[in-house]
Amino acid sequence: ESLGSRWRMGRRVFQTREPSGQRLRHGRDGREQEEAVFREVVSFTRDPLPARYYDKDTTKPISFYLPSLEELLAWTPDAEDSFNVALEPLKCRQPPLSSQRPRTLLCHDMMGGYLDDKFIQGSAAQNPYCFYHWQCIDIFVYFSHHLVTIPPVGWTNAAHRHGVCVLGTFIAEWKEGGRLCEAFLAGDERSYQAVADQLVLIAQFFRFDGWLINIESSLSLAAVGNVPPFLRYLSTQLCRQVPGGLVLWYDSVVSSGQSLELIRKHGFSAALFAPGWVYECLEKRDFFQNQDKFWGLLGRYLPPHSICSLPFVTSFCLGMGTRRVCYGQEEAVGPWYHPSAQEIQPLFAEQRPEGDGQGWVKTHCCLADAWNGGSSLLLRGVIPPEVGHVAVRLFSLHVPVPPKIFFSMVYKLEGPSDVGVALELTAGDAGSCHVGGISTLSAETSSRHSPRPLRVPPTKLARWVGHCGQQLSGGWCLLFLLRLRQGMATWWGAPEEPQNRRGSGGPVTQTQERCWEPSRSCLTAGVSPPPQGPLWDGSPFPTWLGASERPAWRALS
Repeated sequence: ESLGSRWRMGRRVFQTREPSGQRLRHGRDGREQEEAVFREVVSFTRDPLPARYYDKDTTKPISFYLPSLEELLAWTPDAEDSFNVALEPLKCRQPPLSSQRPRTLLCHDMMGGYLDDKFIQGSAAQNPYCFYHWQCIDIFVYFSHHLVTIPPVGWTNAAHRHGVCVLGTFIAEWKEGGRLCEAFLAGDERSYQAVADQLVLIAQFFRFDGWLINIESSLSLAAVGNVPPFLRYLSTQLCRQVPGGLVLWYDSVVSSGQSLELIRKHGFSAALFAPGWVYECLEKRDFFQNQDKFWGLLGRYLPPHSICSLPFVTSFCLGMGTRRVCYGQEEAVGPWYHPSAQEIQPLFAEQRPEGDGQGWVKTHCCLADAWNGGSSLLLRGVIPPEVGHVAVRLFSLHVPVPPKIFFSMVYKLEGPSDVGVALELTAGDAGSCHVGGISTLSAETSSRHSPRPLRVPPTKLARWVGHCGQQLSGGWCLLFLLRLRQGMATWWGAPEEPQNRRGSGGPVTQTQERCWEPSRSCLTAGVSPPPQGPLWDGSPFPTWLGASERPAWRALS
């Protein structure tokens, strides 16, 4: 099957001899001789585009699946496949997947798969599905009802950027699935090893991390007996070719439903299937609100992960938007969707002071404004006058404390405001950070420090410091600070405000950290408001990694 055509160039070179008297030359003996002439003919022929690799309507390159056992066994990498190779390596995070902490698997099972996300170079989709709660999960499975589901490269790049491993799906269903399984499981070991070898080759070539094996068909005793050796062989070969490779067997036979609370109570791992129902079944215009509510309800059972490498940079772009912005300058207007362009996302939650019925702070995705990309982070809330400062947790960072930390943040205030913006870092001894569970920095084992403005910056950073306190493009402001041997977090607050403070935060944009000569301490970074303004740290977790924001607080009369 093919669609459309492209043109392939052909070249042919041949030799002719010019007619006598037109092209002559003199030989060594002085006689005239005919001169040989070489001619080149360039021709173009139609070359059909294979439907597997290109969208039939736009002819743009797309991610694909393999629908049959024959296609799986016949697949070999070619030039067309290179579009689908993930470029983002799997980043490290804490705790790692190999830790003893219960894991959380997210299975993307939505509307058959391969929707707007199949376009490798992005699309102009309006209101596409978007996932951004990466800090709460360990494993991402891309699922469809085709035999071999190869994850679209955009999902692999986004997940790897957050340290989440990605699995494809091998699924056999109904009578056709049973016939297919009998073909490679009921025979000798060479049959199932050939299938396993192809699955390993596909994961290795496209640079994702393994497979979810899902067999939901009736099998003969011979086929059933070969399932365990097939899985063992697949796991062994995958781990040899793909570092950290993972094979999961999905057992669909259950006697009763289980709640996430009960699963966690007994220390088990959990899998969440089809979380896209908040997109499929509810109003698209309320998608972000509904998604945040859904994950917020599960938050107590999904301990977050920590970033464990520097430098760290993010503009909070979701990989989508209604326009494209580059460092505050609008470059294009119109909807776009490109999962590979998604940058590292923070923790999204609503925080309320204990015993208070009015104060609250929320973090949201913001498509209305952006510093770089198509979106930013919005901080909004209400701060009662009796509350000191409000600490907003964005990230957990688990790295050795370097002697010097340079921290820059781009933010925007919504209209006139006396809100103060400051930074703080919480640091603790390495012995107090328990990665096996969830690392916590308590008041007894950690300390909070405020950074100072960088007055004499290194030469390479001078141009950044020159913008401190000045207006950047689009009304954004740059805050640049340095902390020696300690840590940092971000604060928002309004000093000496007599009334309640209501905030409509804007996008958090870009955060950068640089470190040299790490020491042995443990570092966690965070966001919160200044010492003079309202401060509240309503979480037992360590403070977080700061980021660029546009917090705006309006005083209520």
